[in-house]
Amino acid sequence: VVRPPTIPPTVRFGGYHIHTNRSDGNWSVDEVAAAAARAGLHFIILTDHGDATRAPDPPAYRHGVLVIDAVEISTADGHVVALNLERPSPYPLAGRARDVIDDIHRLGGWAVVAHPDSPKRDLQWSAWDTPYDGVEWINVDSEWRDVPKTRLVVTALRAMVRGPESITALFKRPDGTISRWAEELKHRPVVALGAMDAHGTFPLGKAVLRTVWQGVELDAPLSGQAGDDARKVLETMHRGLTFTMLPAIAGPAVLGFTA
Repeated sequence: VVRPPTIPPTVRFGGYHIHTNRSDGNWSVDEVAAAAARAGLHFIILTDHGDATRAPDPPAYRHGVLVIDAVEISTADGHVVALNLERPSPYPLAGRARDVIDDIHRLGGWAVVAHPDSPKRDLQWSAWDTPYDGVEWINVDSEWRDVPKTRLVVTALRAMVRGPESITALFKRPDGTISRWAEELKHRPVVALGAMDAHGTFPLGKAVLRTVWQGVELDAPLSGQAGDDARKVLETMHRGLTFTMLPAIAGPAVLGFTA
């Protein structure tokens, strides 16, 4: 008999890279949090498009889910997600990726390359010589963009019944992204994150929230204090004590870190 592992209170699962109706998403923040609670997530990281001049919303628990606010910034070399910004930027962040990443670091945050090998050329990342801190090793939004339309139609119909499984069936191994990440790890630490890149588009809708989860292995259980817990989650991710799980295929999963 195969028994699922016991999930310790120090291992929490979240949804990273989610858009709301504050930018190009279809959900309100509260709707995302409610859907995340139904999906079984412990935290979500919102990444609405912006230029970092808007102060991130303070972390808060909504429907029992820790909501962390971040921002996805467009640069001349692709998109980058700024996490853990301590304050808003005094000027819009834009231009070359190196300059944007330097500004993110000056603002106390860290930078994750978004959908680096998207089939859509405008979304691809080209500044691989910049000091980014993380990379999205898989991005749900990128996985369907080069799928034939006939298969997309069939997947959309199937998703009405088996949403997460149908979406995950479109995934392909992103060898190029993984190879670049592995090469960069020879020189410095870079964290890899699994991105939902969820927008709430029908018919995939909230089923995306059950496709790619990012787990963290914390030093101690979350306290229930949103500010402290958000800091703990982001610091743990930044340190690399994090792993991606595809719950539509199998789960729950626990990955232990030892050295």
